[in-house]
Amino acid sequence: MISPPFATPPPRRLLVLSGSRSWCIAAANRLLEATEYRDTLWITDHQASRDKTTTSSGVKRHLGEERDALVIDAWAGFDPDTFGAAVGGVRGGGAVLLLTPPLKEWPDGIDPAMQRLAPWPWKGTELYSRFLQRLVGILTTSSLVQCYNPGHPPPGLPSPPSRPSPSADPICRSNEQRRAVEAILRVVHGHRRRPLVLTADRGRGKSSALGIAAARLLREGAGTILVTAPAKRAVTVLFHHARRGLPDSEESRGELSHQGGRIKFVAPDELIQRPQPADLLLVDEAAAIPAPLLEQLLRQHSRIVFSTTIHGYEGTGRGFAVRFRETLDRLTPQWRALHLTQPIRWPRNDPVEQFTFQALLLNATPADNRTMVGITATACKLAVLTQEQLIANEELLNELFGLLVLAHYRTCPNDLRNLLDTPGVTIHLLLYNSHVAAAAVTIGEGGVNEPLAKEIWLGRRRIHGHLLAQSLAVHAGFPEAAQLRYTRIMRLAVHPAATRRGVGTRLVREILQRNAGTGVDAVGTS
Repeated sequence: MISPPFATPPPRRLLVLSGSRSWCIAAANRLLEATEYRDTLWITDHQASRDKTTTSSGVKRHLGEERDALVIDAWAGFDPDTFGAAVGGVRGGGAVLLLTPPLKEWPDGIDPAMQRLAPWPWKGTELYSRFLQRLVGILTTSSLVQCYNPGHPPPGLPSPPSRPSPSADPICRSNEQRRAVEAILRVVHGHRRRPLVLTADRGRGKSSALGIAAARLLREGAGTILVTAPAKRAVTVLFHHARRGLPDSEESRGELSHQGGRIKFVAPDELIQRPQPADLLLVDEAAAIPAPLLEQLLRQHSRIVFSTTIHGYEGTGRGFAVRFRETLDRLTPQWRALHLTQPIRWPRNDPVEQFTFQALLLNATPADNRTMVGITATACKLAVLTQEQLIANEELLNELFGLLVLAHYRTCPNDLRNLLDTPGVTIHLLLYNSHVAAAAVTIGEGGVNEPLAKEIWLGRRRIHGHLLAQSLAVHAGFPEAAQLRYTRIMRLAVHPAATRRGVGTRLVREILQRNAGTGVDAVGTS
């Protein structure tokens, strides 16, 4: 039987309303009231509309939901993770409204989110945002965005988004998603020790496929399906689609029961400490779980599916794909991989998705492996950059951030803002043929006055952004420690094609030499 084609959803739109906060909110409300949009979510710190409202910290409670429109009030602070997470809920044909201060003024200390990045004794209002400088440059030059202000008000919004059209399969929403569900079922019905690795960018129906497959297995009579993830909230979408497939099921404390079977969430560490039998283990957002834990789960369970996002606010799946592949080849050489490319909620080349990837560097990649052929530590050139120099070189920024993403599974869009905006940050690079072979991000700490240092030692005060100084003062009982000056290595990464050649060692030595005789008392890391 040939499956009928799925309807392609229309593209989404990104509108920037730039002006005073009152004008932005009023303009957004006028636009929305003039449409027939039925479901709008505002992300703001005060009640700006009669529509559903949440704060930046509450966005994750709405993951898995679909809506016609999203309003992000950047006057409350621009959080890259929040933006990346929230725009994924807007269906094709919908709109994202970004409310900002006047764009030319926005980077100059207006954003409340700067306070989170301000180490003692800085205040957020004293800082200039290079991240926002780069973002404004993209907003004002990109053909993917429409910018409006009081002198150039928006003309209106398009018609309401279309709803998914009925198909032969009322649950799956693309042929790729249907194939993913079938591949998950084969892990249970086929040979043992043949795990499936399911990867996709956001919005491809990956987590939905896990939930759809889990529901089908329970309807077929499966006993126990275990689900694990970095946090319980990460499986919200999975359980939502499992409930849809099991309308008469019962749910309690992270467990869905249906006719003697169950879908149960268990944290990764608990699952390793107290192994439980299961017909299938589903590991969602596997890239955010340390590789040693994933290996233990692979050894414990003969039928297992690893699922992860390749580009997204949850962290990166690219480091997972590179590092964990060796483990899979060694322990389960007949493992299978399936990558989903077709978006579910919006069309290919959707302008909102393209903008999000560009603005948050979700598609940043390290230099091609071929650029590292013949590399030696002595052949590399040291480059020490300020944050200003870094944003002036987009190609270098892309390589650097791509390397940081590859090296650490928890790297997220907020880390890009931290890299560009946190005061005292210095970027050390070893370049080979003008490409990033290794990188270290450092920050200055300490230098606290004596009265404050004593308060820290006594446990009465904590100051932001001085990890080494406070740790030594409090945990080592060394009151003078907070008065000393430190250089802390926050991130250190070596290109995977340049490892075991002394490149990382040389970079650390270069940092030590550059700090000698500068008044820095110690170089360290945590």
